[in-house]
Amino acid sequence: MIWMAERRTAVRARPAARPDAAALARPLIRAQLRSALGTAALVVAVLAALPVVRTLGSGAVPAWAPLALGAQPVWILAAARQLRRAERIERAFPRPPRR
Repeated sequence: MIWMAERRTAVRARPAARPDAAALARPLIRAQLRSALGTAALVVAVLAALPVVRTLGSGAVPAWAPLALGAQPVWILAAARQLRRAERIERAFPRPPRR
């Protein structure tokens, strides 16, 4: 019977993160999370309203049209809005100093 030797590797210590970089990252992450949650709430509200639009719609519009054609533009517009807001938030926050 062959026994495999336990592999031992050297563990390299990571350099300690600078507290100033971590302190600068926390507010940025909070701001981006707040923006993302706002965008998600907007998407949920619009998508939840689509069945209501379907029931209130006229008989000339097929019942599937608001659901099929209304959801994709919502996702595209929400993604573009979120991308612009996230980039704007990142530009507004200072960058940590370089070493």
